Amino acid sequence: MDTETLRRMFVYEPDTGMLRRVVGGRKPYPWSGIGRDRRYLRMTFAGKCEYLHRLVWQYHHGNVPSMIDHIDGNPRNNKIENLRECTAAQNQYNAPRKANNKSGAKGVVFHAPCTGKPWHAKIVVDGKVRSLGYHKTVEEAAAAYAAGAEKFAKEFARKE
Repeated sequence: MDTETLRRMFVYEPDTGMLRRVVGGRKPYPWSGIGRDRRYLRMTFAGKCEYLHRLVWQYHHGNVPSMIDHIDGNPRNNKIENLRECTAAQNQYNAPRKANNKSGAKGVVFHAPCTGKPWHAKIVVDGKVRSLGYHKTVEEAAAAYAAGAEKFAKEFARKE
């Protein structure tokens, strides 16, 4: 959808971060949840899937970057102040820990062969895995990951 059409068809609501349709269509909020947890909002326009966060960005900036990050990690919070342009790596830094994570801490894995220090903290930087050391407890390893995330991911760091 081009920016002119977007601004003609919708009005941005700053309190909710929603785009409300003012021209065409029966539903003022044509957004439906998608994904496994149905948290990302999208609509179909002219046969193309349009994501709300990308349209909100376009509404304000007139363009759409290749990747947009939700600062607070909530894909339902599409307020413009919660959106920022990012790279794929920065987006991953701001992602929560994976559902299959067994240590309970982001960037921490149990490494059984290590006696005395079985918890390994690691982070991906420039596409390469960097070790942040082996630690006696998961808490120590989590602290090492948090420090590494602060160093390498800067404002995109999500430490937990």
